[in-house]
Amino acid sequence: MREGLNGEMLLREVDEVTLQYFLQWAYLKEYDINEPENRNSAILIHTKLHVLADRFNVLALKTLSFNKMKSSIEQQPTQITASALTMVVDTARYAVENLPNLKEDLVDYLLCYMAWMLPRVRELPEFTSLIQEHPDVAITLLKLTPRAAQPPWQRSTGKHGQVRRLVGECTKCYQTKRLASIVCEQCHYIQEADLNGCFAAGVDAESCSRCGLKHYMRYRCEQCLFTLS
Repeated sequence: MREGLNGEMLLREVDEVTLQYFLQWAYLKEYDINEPENRNSAILIHTKLHVLADRFNVLALKTLSFNKMKSSIEQQPTQITASALTMVVDTARYAVENLPNLKEDLVDYLLCYMAWMLPRVRELPEFTSLIQEHPDVAITLLKLTPRAAQPPWQRSTGKHGQVRRLVGECTKCYQTKRLASIVCEQCHYIQEADLNGCFAAGVDAESCSRCGLKHYMRYRCEQCLFTLS
């Protein structure tokens, strides 16, 4: 009623940046974010516009912002930085807390992406906070996460039955870290750790378990897992 009498609408939850792009869309039916300069924040901006469009049932903007958000995610480098992943988690939180339910297309897309990046996302305190405050998100991620690569009795074990993870010098970043992938340059056989960083029993970082040759191994740490070239 007050809005009708005063000719004004108070949008407390909409920030100036979101309003700026909304007005740009209102006049041009398009909005443009400088992606190279705002690669990380663009994901959140598109999502905030999507939430605003959902609130006022602006279907054209809702579809456009969702497609732009997906494009921003897909253009992220495969070796995504921790800060970029944190922005994805923060964006997922905003979407979860401001859209009707987890079945919304945008929410579902973000959760699927986090499930795919789970080995790295789960190390972020922002992710821990998200699933603690929103248990339904944790349940959805569990449904999206594939089962372990091997049963527990086939995992490599060390002393006292504890899981043994392989550590070595990554041939991508040349740092000594926990290995996530071992590639034989001779036969191109790839051995990958499961989501817990565990290799199958019998995997040797020094030689290929298929052809048996040594000194032809390439290693990838968890950080460089997605850049196998």
